[in-house]
Amino acid sequence: MREAIEERAQNDETQVVLLDRMDEALMGVTGMCEDLKACYSEQKCLEILMEKQDMDLDEAREFFGFNIEPLSQMPGGPIFIDTMQTL
Repeated sequence: MREAIEERAQNDETQVVLLDRMDEALMGVTGMCEDLKACYSEQKCLEILMEKQDMDLDEAREFFGFNIEPLSQMPGGPIFIDTMQTL
């Protein structure tokens, strides 16, 4: 899916921020042309941090809140969807 999003962004001549090592959390995109945004599952991002970075849930939430979630404020920044799943 990552490659398809990169290709679409290139074709639309727009910037889209894709997260490193978070492809499993990537759900798709939203927006059109210059307003394209990648959509990620917030819960899956936390799971990835816990599994691959050896964090507990509180550490993963703190890391996500300070280092990943603020990327949504950037031009082309991602959207994080709360899928309402319990971790």
